[in-house]
Amino acid sequence: MKIYRHILSRPGQHQDFLKSFLVKSGQNLILDTTMDFQASRTSGRTVIKVVVMPHAQTNLTGLIKIKPRLKQINAFLKHQVLLVGTDSTAVSTPKLEIESDDVIASHAAVISPLDQNQIFYLMSRGFSQTQAVNLIINSFLTSHEI
Repeated sequence: MKIYRHILSRPGQHQDFLKSFLVKSGQNLILDTTMDFQASRTSGRTVIKVVVMPHAQTNLTGLIKIKPRLKQINAFLKHQVLLVGTDSTAVSTPKLEIESDDVIASHAAVISPLDQNQIFYLMSRGFSQTQAVNLIINSFLTSHEI
């Protein structure tokens, strides 16, 4: 189990937490992240990207926690999972605990299989199936889109 805790306790503080994981066949990744806002005028983003290979699984839990009476908070949480193979599995549980009014807070979760159209396209351009899958995985893990 991997646990990441980020506390924003100074006014004006900004924290980005961007992390990518490759879960190999036979592995189980359990990941728990928390971004805890304890001061006004703070902002933070948590973006977790996971590739789950065949015969592997992941369970993601993410929390944005905003204390009472805080002002001007901007928080975002995203889980993005790419499933490789028909027997790879993933569960994503994004959560918000907001006790203030002056906040912008949102979360998103996307779990999707490899796009067979992308594989077909790359293969039509001369890549083998293995090369196409590896290119898609590498692009997914290294892209910085939020």
